[in-house]
Amino acid sequence: MYFRERTDTDRFSGVVRITRGSEELFAAAYGLASRSWRIPVTLSTRFDTASLTKLFTAVSTLQLVDAGGFSLDTSVIPYLGLDDATISEDVTVFHLLTHSSGIGDDAEEENGEDYADLWVDKPNYSITETADFLPQFVHKPANFPPGEGCRYCNCSFILLGLMIERASSMTYRDYVRQHVFVPAGMKDSDFFNIENCARDLAEGCDPIRNSDN
Repeated sequence: MYFRERTDTDRFSGVVRITRGSEELFAAAYGLASRSWRIPVTLSTRFDTASLTKLFTAVSTLQLVDAGGFSLDTSVIPYLGLDDATISEDVTVFHLLTHSSGIGDDAEEENGEDYADLWVDKPNYSITETADFLPQFVHKPANFPPGEGCRYCNCSFILLGLMIERASSMTYRDYVRQHVFVPAGMKDSDFFNIENCARDLAEGCDPIRNSDN
């Protein structure tokens, strides 16, 4: 009833699945996967996972630590050769993984910056490779010295993605596909490009609402 009411007021589209071990207790799909084409969500619809991708990055990073590509104590800036960055050379892989690096994020929302402002002068679809994110944060001042605080930071995982690429000689996406998705049996998971059509893929939508709705 709750999810149906949310769907009827255009406040939820998605899949709800509850399991206990291998037993499925509940599974239902709600809303539209495409508002433009009025395509409903099904139990096989795939969705963007946004920051859940950080989990894949962390797994990949620790795999490469185990393989000897670098260590948790590796200094990130010299390893990546980012000599012109204002990020401290004391920042390590451990700091990036634990949000304790103190580096400036591309949008410091805790300081009142708006992530949407990053795309005023350029479209977000122009950022296609991991390194494309670097100009958005590598010259920003630090929030605190490495290891002396904790602050959620998206761009820490951009740097980890670059380390994965350098250590593996693969693109970030290809490394995750081969070394995370395949071993985990995630056969329907992938990184999708908006330039291409993909089956059973929901279109993202964030409705603009006024104070009355």
